[in-house]
Amino acid sequence: MGFWQKKFGKNWTCALNYNDVFKNTIYTERFTINNISSRARYLVDSNEVSITLRYSFGKLRKVS
Repeated sequence: MGFWQKKFGKNWTCALNYNDVFKNTIYTERFTINNISSRARYLVDSNEVSITLRYSFGKLRKVS
């Protein structure tokens, strides 16, 4: 898994997240319907990339 973050100016932040591109996940499934049984294995390549752009409006203050 990787993570990169960069702040631009005073209020902007950009972040890039990604998971291990070589990691595979194996899902198994078993079920029976009308006395017919089934078993299955799925090999899933679950790559994911996300980009986040965030703007900060400033600090919160208490109102009394």
